[in-house]
Amino acid sequence: MKTFSLVLLLCAITSLVNAQDIRYKTTRTSKYSPELSEELHKISILPLGYAYERKIAEEFTIEAGVDFSFDIYYAETDDLDQNALVVNPTIHLEPRYYYNLERRYQRGRNVSFNAASYLGVYSELRMNPLIEENNGFWPVYDRFKIGPAWGIQRNLGRRGYLNFNLAYGLVIDETGHARYDGFGRLTLGIRLNGVVEK
Repeated sequence: MKTFSLVLLLCAITSLVNAQDIRYKTTRTSKYSPELSEELHKISILPLGYAYERKIAEEFTIEAGVDFSFDIYYAETDDLDQNALVVNPTIHLEPRYYYNLERRYQRGRNVSFNAASYLGVYSELRMNPLIEENNGFWPVYDRFKIGPAWGIQRNLGRRGYLNFNLAYGLVIDETGHARYDGFGRLTLGIRLNGVVEK
């Protein structure tokens, strides 16, 4: 009986090892293609807000979100140091093309929940300030931004995510003055739906 149990255990371990090996080979060398998530609900901690990302085509998504931007302005003059804290509600919209999902997957990287690099068109609208603390210094803040962007989205732990983008385009400040400039966005937060499997 002991011999039979030992043989059965050995067979089970061998089958398990082979199955894991086959699963690894199948996922990395087969013609299976990873897919973008149908929808993601995300709470950002930096900055504080909410974003919704939805798949609209095979390699395309669109993200819309609202958050609060905290800006500190500082200016030094001969007489005194001037500073201001401005908190604006901000709305952003960004269609995205994830161009390297397949390549990251074939290299063995985690691509779940759209963890890949993308090209997009980033737009941002800042509403009137909710909070404006100053010592007589009234800064001019950017009201609207739009331009082509490059970005990355990555998983942090089981539920966390990081999103970072860089863009160059049209920037209009609150006085209506327009210019072309570079801008970017860093977001850290958690997903409300979707857990990375270990």
